[in-house]
Amino acid sequence: RQAGDADNLPAIDLRDLDATTHDLHESRAFGRPDEALALWERSRHAREAAGDVVGAAIQLNNIAEVYSDRGDLETAADMFRVAKRTFDQTHSTGLAAVVVSNLGRLATRSGRFDEGEELLQAAVDVMGELGATAFEAEAEFRLAENEAARGHRREALERIDALEARLARGSGSAPLRVSLAQARAEWSERPI
Repeated sequence: RQAGDADNLPAIDLRDLDATTHDLHESRAFGRPDEALALWERSRHAREAAGDVVGAAIQLNNIAEVYSDRGDLETAADMFRVAKRTFDQTHSTGLAAVVVSNLGRLATRSGRFDEGEELLQAAVDVMGELGATAFEAEAEFRLAENEAARGHRREALERIDALEARLARGSGSAPLRVSLAQARAEWSERPI
């Protein structure tokens, strides 16, 4: 066995894992994906051992995001589908919508722009109905990424303008705000 195997890890109190979830997302967003990946794997195994199928699926979704960011789209897609199946089976509508957003981004990254747009819009719609404004904003940003990837930078920048106006009223995370600023700089540099 390798040192990273879940069987070799000490017991984990799930409450401690919940307290570090924010730090894990920040680690991924600010350039420490390996750290986040290792902790999410550990958390997933602990949650599975505790019978927390939804918590394990949340961690699997987070792990899949790292694989998607690294360009391992097949591995990420498989993980996203397993997580989505769990959320569908447990009637976790909001969590399923998060995965749909991730699958939409993955489709965009794969050049399947129409599929990506359809998935992302479905995620935006569900999150809007649920009042999950931060997740809705993330999916809207991914729609802007889809437009930019198609070469529609003007539309992407218009979407970012609208999204930034909404974020100014209080919904959205710091990493999303950074992503918006980076995208604006990149998409504005090139002629439209």
